[in-house]
Amino acid sequence: MANLTPVSRTDPGEVRIWRERRRGAPQRHAYSTQQEGLAKRRDRNRNTALSTYYKRKEKTAQLEAERDALEKENAALREILQTIESSLQDGPLQPGALNAHTAQ
Repeated sequence: MANLTPVSRTDPGEVRIWRERRRGAPQRHAYSTQQEGLAKRRDRNRNTALSTYYKRKEKTAQLEAERDALEKENAALREILQTIESSLQDGPLQPGALNAHTAQ
């Protein structure tokens, strides 16, 4: 049933002319039966859910790879820092001592 609204409300006794209300976005999907519409909607929802799942899985893998790279870099920097600190405790830093360690 169409959503109808009166055109004129000036005189309560006058004959009303009805027209279809045109509010909101136009209907994007028209189906012959309600079951067909429901099946198509579920199918679209399933496809969207799968797409979102795979995107999230890919993003998680990317972030884990980035985390691993940062952890490796952090470990290397900590090792360099430890070398510098131990060199400072032993005496003044020898020229080339840090370069020899980073070349490995």
